Amino acid sequence: LLADAKLALIKNNNALAAFALLEPVGVDLTKTRKVFGITQQGNDQPGGHKEKIVGDLHDSNRRATAKRLLLATDCLVDAGLQHGNDVVQRYKLVSDLRPQWARAYFS
Repeated sequence: LLADAKLALIKNNNALAAFALLEPVGVDLTKTRKVFGITQQGNDQPGGHKEKIVGDLHDSNRRATAKRLLLATDCLVDAGLQHGNDVVQRYKLVSDLRPQWARAYFS
């Protein structure tokens, strides 16, 4: 699936087709956070301390989800289908899924 989406994106320069392959049904970011045990605890006030609980970082489903979400979000941006806070939240979830993965921070 990832290979087909990358092929649609690179060979045909068709971000919309690649996105349709990666995400035929929209992703619920809140539900995805819960599934992988990503939560934030602590003070929500400005300047307050938040501790992020990220769950099992070595889960193979977590890695696959992060890859798919990152590529799908890149496609959304390239096609101009989504912007602003929605895109920021998608990239933030990718970085929470794979905190040591530099690619999530530089997309």
